[in-house]
Amino acid sequence: MKKYGNPLIILIAGNFLLGIIKAYVRIPMIDEITAVLTSLMLFGFGYFLNTPSRIIRKTTWIRKLISLALFIVLVVYSLGYIDIPVSTDILNIIGFGRVFIYMLYIYFGFAFAN
Repeated sequence: MKKYGNPLIILIAGNFLLGIIKAYVRIPMIDEITAVLTSLMLFGFGYFLNTPSRIIRKTTWIRKLISLALFIVLVVYSLGYIDIPVSTDILNIIGFGRVFIYMLYIYFGFAFAN
């Protein structure tokens, strides 16, 4: 239950928290805060999907650093602080949008757990 229960609890609790924040918090940067919280929730979901039942970790700090750095760059890109017109055009032509970015958040969390 622990292997599949923790990711489910993260999704349910994160969605509940985001709903409460969107409904009751009135500050100017609420959209950015909810975007960051959504990305952290999906990263945590991916992390707990790949967490083994036994704690045996390899010292792969370079892979973790690269995964975390790409995650941060993707969050900054999705907030609109980095604008790469070529990548936006390519994603729009292919048909990927917000869902593709959400899948990448989950993948980076999954890759970070190794």
